[in-house]
Amino acid sequence: MTKPAPSNPRILRSALSAMTVVAGLALAAPLAAQTAGGCPVLPGSLGADFQRPSLVGTWEARITPSDPEIPPFLGFHTFMADGNALFSSAGPPLPALGNPGHGVWRRVTANGFVFTFRQNTFTPDLQTDGSLRINANVCLTSASTFVTQDEVNILDPDGNVIVTLGGSARATRMVAEGPSTVPSP
Repeated sequence: MTKPAPSNPRILRSALSAMTVVAGLALAAPLAAQTAGGCPVLPGSLGADFQRPSLVGTWEARITPSDPEIPPFLGFHTFMADGNALFSSAGPPLPALGNPGHGVWRRVTANGFVFTFRQNTFTPDLQTDGSLRINANVCLTSASTFVTQDEVNILDPDGNVIVTLGGSARATRMVAEGPSTVPSP
C-alpha cells in the first residue's frame, strides 16, 4: 500500500526545496568538472549541439618565462589528432637553433588540455648538456586562442631535475592564407 502524499503545504515546500537542491547539485557536478584547473567552460559548450573545441592544428605562441630576466619569445605548437605534438621556439639559451621539441597532449575538460614536451638543451659550443621537460595546462579561450600555465624542468643528461621554472603562453591558431596576389597566366 502506498502512503498518501502529504497535504501540508509546509511539508510540500520542504520536499520541493530538498529536491531542488539535489537537482542543482547534480547539474553543478559536471560544470565543476569542466572548470577544473581554472579553465572556464566556453559559452554554450554544455549545450546538446555544441561541438567541442579542438586543440588540433598549429599555433603561434608568445611564451613568457616567469623569470623577469628572460624576455618573452616566439614558439610554435602543433597538436595532432592522435595525441602527439611538436614544438619549436626561438628562445634561450640558443635562439638560432630553433630548439625543436616533441611531446604528447590530452583533453582534461571541455576546453582544457594538458601537454608534456621534451627538448634538448645545448652548451654555447652546441654540445647536448641535458633537456627540458615542459608540462602545461592549456585553456582554449576561443576556437582560435589559448593560454597556458607552464612548469619547466631543466634536466641534467641523466634526467635528474636541476631546477624548476614557471611560465605562460598566449597562442593564436594559424590559418592558411595563400598568397596576397595570384600570378597571371
